[in-house]
Amino acid sequence: MFLVSMVNIPETGITLLDQQRQELSDLISELHETVTEGGPLYEEGLLLQSIYEAALGHFDQEETLFQDSGNPLTDAHVREHRNFEETVTRMLDRTRRGGASASPDAVAYLNDWLCHHVSEFDLSCSGVFEDRSVI
Repeated sequence: MFLVSMVNIPETGITLLDQQRQELSDLISELHETVTEGGPLYEEGLLLQSIYEAALGHFDQEETLFQDSGNPLTDAHVREHRNFEETVTRMLDRTRRGGASASPDAVAYLNDWLCHHVSEFDLSCSGVFEDRSVI
């Protein structure tokens, strides 16, 4: 499976958000390694929780930036974030309830989501931030 790295995703020019995306990418890569190597379930759960928490922090910062800029894509962007949160919450619940492993499909979802979200949403909005002197 091809895993995203920030080498494959252009930076938006918003340093803090780009750093947070790199952290998410690193955590997803670490989860991928743990899952493929058959690491302990508790470690998978901790990594999934770390991904969730890092994403929430990133979303909070990004959504504030969107609102401050008056970006017309704010509502769609926030919906993307909420969908991600709901999906990862379900993954966490399954892991906690049954001790189920974070499957390769879960890792693929996280990877694909980050790649799509940055390339389709974040990059399209970085110009709006520049135009409105938010960054």
